[in-house]
Order: sequence, then C-alpha cells, then structure tokens
Amino acid sequence: AAAAAAAAAAGGADSGALAQADASVHGGVQGTHVLCAVPLQAPVWQGLLLMAAYGCSALPLVQSSDSAVVCAIFRSEHTLSVAQSLPHFDLSAPISSVAGSAPDPSAPPFTCRPTDTLHTAMERLSHGKLKRLFVADEAGNLVGVLTVLDVLRYFLTA
Repeated sequence: AAAAAAAAAAGGADSGALAQADASVHGGVQGTHVLCAVPLQAPVWQGLLLMAAYGCSALPLVQSSDSAVVCAIFRSEHTLSVAQSLPHFDLSAPISSVAGSAPDPSAPPFTCRPTDTLHTAMERLSHGKLKRLFVADEAGNLVGVLTVLDVLRYFLTA
C-alpha cells in the first residue's frame, strides 16, 4: 500500500459512524474520519449543515448524487462569505454558486490518488497551502481524505 493511503488510514480526530444521511449525500467512514460529499447542485444549506454536524472545515463536491467524482471543494472560507451575505443570500442556491469548480476537473489540485507517494501528497499539501487532500481513485471517485495531521501521525508512529 502507498504511504499516502497508510497515512490516511492512520486516522484523524473525527470519529463515529455517519448518521443516516439525505439520499443526495455520499457518506461513509474511512479510518476514523467521517467521509461525506455533497453534489454540486445541492443547496448551500445542506453543505453548511454537514460542516456543522461533523465539525469539518471542508467538504468535497461531487458531480451529482450518482457520482463520487470530486470536482470542487466547499471550504470554511465559503461559509464566511455566505454568512457575510445574510440575510440577502439564498441558502437554497446551489453550493456550486459559492464554491465554483476546480480549474481542471480531471486533476483537481485538492486531490491525490491512493497510489501517490507520501512525498507527492506532502508536496501537493504544501504547494497548495492545504489542510487536507481528498483521495480519489483512478476514475476520480472519492475514496478517502488525507489531512496534515494524518501525515504527522504517520511520521510519529513510523
């Protein structure tokens, strides 16, 4: 197994089983991370609700409820932008209206592959000034999350 996948499997701070989710939300538990994603056309309120419920600072956005292909990210900075626009912002607007999409959907800058080396993942984290990478398989489907904390834990336990 690749080092990046091993670091992600080492776990993280978010634990517990995923509560029964809306049918349009992908979810699961990967290591000790709760893993969920929101379709691009889901309403903003749904992303905000998931972020609050799981205490996460970012959600991967997928093409549709039938797809787990990561194409954008909804970050805490986006929530601040929404909050500043209230009460004039329509929370039923598609989450893509706030988050936009990745410049190159075939290789979003916030993803890595399970086969990537730890060095590759660390470079992507540092160059993008990211706190996490969403792990996507060869088809681009969301399969996990790798955080900076996971990398640190990997080095501390290796």
